[in-house]
Amino acid sequence: MAPRHSLTSTPHTIVRRVHPQPDSRLKYALCDALARALANDPFVQFIYSNPQQREEVLPGFLVNFVNNCVNDGHIDVLLLETGEVIGGALWMGPGNTIVAPITFIWRMVTGGTLGAAVKLGMKRLNQMTRYGEEVELIHRLAPLPHYYLSVLGIVPEFQGRGLGAMLLAPTIEQARKESVSLFAESTNPNNLAFYERQGFQRFHDGNPASGPSFFALQMFP
Repeated sequence: MAPRHSLTSTPHTIVRRVHPQPDSRLKYALCDALARALANDPFVQFIYSNPQQREEVLPGFLVNFVNNCVNDGHIDVLLLETGEVIGGALWMGPGNTIVAPITFIWRMVTGGTLGAAVKLGMKRLNQMTRYGEEVELIHRLAPLPHYYLSVLGIVPEFQGRGLGAMLLAPTIEQARKESVSLFAESTNPNNLAFYERQGFQRFHDGNPASGPSFFALQMFP
């Protein structure tokens, strides 16, 4: 069980860029934090409808996103001064922003997270692949090059304190210096106001038959 924290003030936190490869302790602490952050996300509930299954399997599923961004982008981790991981932002770099859904599934099967794939089952794997293909078609409309925000999450007890903006700030600044745009997706309409405050603009709303509605956003720093 995660330790309880006071909700009366914003804690002292740091954002640390992980490059090129996080140690296993940090990787799995990050995946645990992201799993807690995303437990009620519509896409997560789509792929793992059972709450107990989400709790048990979602961290292993998220390892795939971490691995993709380690290989083709970068990771910013949000830490308390004690070293506890409370969130993270996973980015694909400008040269490798799109991973085909079938490639993602293959990496799940061959990359040490087979259990997360097995728990999905073939029917849900097929649904997720079709859903990913529909989202990918929209992603390909975004101007290149761009940084792609693959996953963003902060554990529930630290949400609403401005820490999401803190997590995004290093890459937004990096993109500004490089004159590169940014791309993000969300399946949670409650998150749109947050992204718009950071400078993202919606450029497509999708309603695929194979999964939850999603919103595509972009920023031109």
